[in-house]
Amino acid sequence: MRAHPGRFRPILTTVIVVLLLLAGWLVVEAYFALTARPNVDTDYGAQLEALAASVQPDGPDRWWAYEEAVESFRTELKAAESAMPTGWAELSLDLSVVYDAEFWSRNAIRSESYRGMQTEDALAAIEAARDSYIAWLRGEGGRALGRVMALRSSDARFVSPWPREGMLIEQALFMDLGAAREVARGLGAAGVLAIDSADWAAYLETVESSLWLSSAISYQPTLIHHLVATAIRSLMLEHLVRRPLMDGLLPADVLAEVHACLGRWPIVGPAHALHGERLWVMDAIQHTHDTRGRAIVAEQQRILRGLSPDDQGVPRILNMISVFVPRRVEAERAAEGYFDLAIQDIERPASEQWRAGSRSEAFETFADSSSLFGALLPAFGSFYMSVRQHELDSIGVRTLIAMERCRLETGSLPATLDDLVPTYLDAVPIDPLADPDGTPLRYVVLDEPDAVDRRYLLYSVGLDRTDDGGVQAQDVRFAALRPGNEGTDFVINASEPSAE
Repeated sequence: MRAHPGRFRPILTTVIVVLLLLAGWLVVEAYFALTARPNVDTDYGAQLEALAASVQPDGPDRWWAYEEAVESFRTELKAAESAMPTGWAELSLDLSVVYDAEFWSRNAIRSESYRGMQTEDALAAIEAARDSYIAWLRGEGGRALGRVMALRSSDARFVSPWPREGMLIEQALFMDLGAAREVARGLGAAGVLAIDSADWAAYLETVESSLWLSSAISYQPTLIHHLVATAIRSLMLEHLVRRPLMDGLLPADVLAEVHACLGRWPIVGPAHALHGERLWVMDAIQHTHDTRGRAIVAEQQRILRGLSPDDQGVPRILNMISVFVPRRVEAERAAEGYFDLAIQDIERPASEQWRAGSRSEAFETFADSSSLFGALLPAFGSFYMSVRQHELDSIGVRTLIAMERCRLETGSLPATLDDLVPTYLDAVPIDPLADPDGTPLRYVVLDEPDAVDRRYLLYSVGLDRTDDGGVQAQDVRFAALRPGNEGTDFVINASEPSAE
């Protein structure tokens, strides 16, 4: 049958209408994608500063003086390093060569060609660099370090300012705390030199300044600040307390002062950092969602690629896929859910944390709400490991100090840890990873000194929560606190690896 020109064709008409609507929708979406702007409605920077101030004394803010002093130290250190002997740059040496020369020498001895240098040349470069660092610390370096140490105060506050423009997450992800690390290495080196010369007043100054530095950094409520604070404290406890204590170099009265210093400058608890992380994550959400609540996908990708705000490397048309991405309200709900759980669990005893396995599920929901947050997983993993490490490090060193004071004052080691209470400790030290809760650290007095002349073992059962008799991991002391190291314990008076 021949079609009539004016006859209505419903299927064709429907297809045309649908295509026109689809084209119109695509035009509208393209417009919004190209013109998407963040919907910033909350000043989270001010909230971060208030959070940092809330855990400090109500005194004058000395943050700018602190930044100037630590940057000045780093600048003068770099100038001194530029004049170091040949071989320093090739070996990538730093101030740790003063307090841990054995580490550098051991690496050189174990390799026929250490970083392109023969063993004899590498050892000579290490020794020459160590001498140069020591000479600098006894001169201009010591004065630069003294300017940082002079800021130590129990009534001042240190609040890092946060910008009122731009995204806080970029400040947090790319924050430079290298100058503080350099100062910590300088304090460690100065402390070792003080031990060598038995200058106990100078030694206690470096110990207290190291503790103050880690405490001041931990006031700032982000994961990176907490990680750096615990790393600085771990460095001090290892090289200025644990090692010299085990070598019998520290007098009883000095150990008593160190014990008191540990109480004066605590690190702020990990929940503080998580409260801060919640704030800058919420700030990131508002900066990467537009007024319609849609994700600005191009902005998320720009941050992940490390591009500057002015860089046009990510096409804005990419924002069109936001229709398939969770909206702002969903991202905020997922973030709140994760941080509520994280803060609740981090405040529980270590043996109970994440026992139900809910962390990974909550994090997956959180990470799925934005491609940006999936990149945070390594940082969160390091954070929880550092919390375990710091807690056990602090308990262990306090116990070692008490045992050594007991030995020096009574002439013998305690028969049990109960003998340290109340003269040297307020209570028997508890192993936070042991099951059941409340189980003390393991303490075993040896019948005869072992191969490295230890007369006792002091240890935690480690992450596998099984008493393995004080078996120590072969690579690093803290390996027993990491997954995949079953069958080992965290030995507090661990032996050092051989240089052969």
